[in-house]
Amino acid sequence: PETLFQIKEQKLHTFALAGTAQAGQENELLHSKKDRYEHQLVVDDLKEKLSPYALEVSVGETGILKFKNIIHLKTNISASLKVDVDLAGLTSLLSPTAALGGYPKKAALDFLKRTHYQEKHPQRYFGSAFGVTSQEMNQFLVMIRNVQWQEQQFFIESGGGVVPDSKL
Repeated sequence: PETLFQIKEQKLHTFALAGTAQAGQENELLHSKKDRYEHQLVVDDLKEKLSPYALEVSVGETGILKFKNIIHLKTNISASLKVDVDLAGLTSLLSPTAALGGYPKKAALDFLKRTHYQEKHPQRYFGSAFGVTSQEMNQFLVMIRNVQWQEQQFFIESGGGVVPDSKL
């Protein structure tokens, strides 16, 4: 699972992870107009959502994160928090991320609620956040892949980014 956010000593760390290719295509992914656009939507979404809670939001350089046979664009983002933050409220604000639910959030969620899939399966979910809290650290994860069950059936769900230049 991807990190939604981690807070330690009033410093929040997260990252944008969007744009995917096969391992070995690092240069193509880094220069892909479509993937860079998709990735920037996630960066912008996180910056906007964190701004009310932060003294400053810092965005790192975009690089490559490798997982066995696939690679993703990744940008680290950190924020110095103003005060203690309500973790449930922050989780609700950040989730779903643009990578999972779309951008801007309200318009994307309204669109998803009107899809054929949602009409056919109104009780199923695309993903959510899962978190662990302690005095030392608070960490919440994005559960973009999930398993759901209903009576004798189970469903394995997964998402993927779609932008105007996507090829389905």
